Amino acid sequence: MLINYDSKSRIFLIACLIFIAGTALASFLPVKIFHFSLELFGIAIFFLILTSLFWRFGQESGIKAVCLFFFLIAMLFFSVWRYGLSLPKDTPDKIWHYNNRTITAQGFIANEPDVRDNSQKLEIAAEAVKELPGRLIFGKILVATDLYPEYKYGDKLEFECELKRPEEYKGFAYDRYLSRFDIYSVCYYPRIHLTLPSPSQGEGVMAAGNWFYARIFSFKAKLAGLIDSGLSEPEASLARPIVFGGQKGLEQAIRDDFQKTGLTHIMAVSGFNVSILAVVVMAILLALGLNRRRAFYLAVIFLAAYIILVGL
Repeated sequence: MLINYDSKSRIFLIACLIFIAGTALASFLPVKIFHFSLELFGIAIFFLILTSLFWRFGQESGIKAVCLFFFLIAMLFFSVWRYGLSLPKDTPDKIWHYNNRTITAQGFIANEPDVRDNSQKLEIAAEAVKELPGRLIFGKILVATDLYPEYKYGDKLEFECELKRPEEYKGFAYDRYLSRFDIYSVCYYPRIHLTLPSPSQGEGVMAAGNWFYARIFSFKAKLAGLIDSGLSEPEASLARPIVFGGQKGLEQAIRDDFQKTGLTHIMAVSGFNVSILAVVVMAILLALGLNRRRAFYLAVIFLAAYIILVGL
């Protein structure tokens, strides 16, 4: 394949592809390789220096090919080094360091509770371990608990359970899925004590977490309440995931039917939902007499607010 060495955009594209391929390759490498992160970074810098030195020798095609080769090798090592940085460090200040132990942890709910038909999952940011007084603890735990009592974003909790490392489930790489959210510990049905609840409807002083997110989740709950009051079941439980994502209250039989027909994506907020919403909003704004330029910018603002509403 002929490469135009003066085309910066094409070289940038190739470098990006090499970086992506290197990241994919790194995911299959033994973990002990990433213990040499400084060496990997040094090799990448070495090839960048070679690229700079050869570039000064001339602008002939042969020299440019060597420069490109050195540059792409540097990108490859950078990608492997960067992947290694993303791996969790097993140190005493990380909550996953205590996996396979029964502890009493303290923390706050760091995301909107994921409510299912007979259970709920809480993403809890750990702050301390009762058995280790005075030591700050960081990291998140995914806690599966009963459907009631209900919890909300920002609630501070204390719970006792056996921490476990996420594992594959029926061929699904559940551990890798949770690692996308920096979750490396799970806990099933612990004894939970609510130490400090967040104010209802996002009012007052937050117990923990982000005030802005609390307001968003509160507004979302009000909109979901409008759907519940306007539709009967199971239509309401189906409308909520289509509009806001999640599958709260949706019967397992209905989920199975959607899965069999290949329509599960309808119940998740994705480009499909955003595209439909963009068309509807643009049509309404144009019908109100706005020119296409103003309608476009207002639609972008509306879609940005909607994306924040459904949790980015």
